[in-house]
Amino acid sequence: SPSIDFSITGLAGIGHILLGVSIVLILLQIKRSIAHCANTSLE
Repeated sequence: SPSIDFSITGLAGIGHILLGVSIVLILLQIKRSIAHCANTSLE
């Protein structure tokens, strides 16, 4: 039925948004830890 199709596409969309956000957060965390390591090694 169409309502099931819409719910599946809605869930898929939400899943992709969450995936994108989590990837960005992970990349920022990696970037931050690399910067932190670089700062501590210079001292």
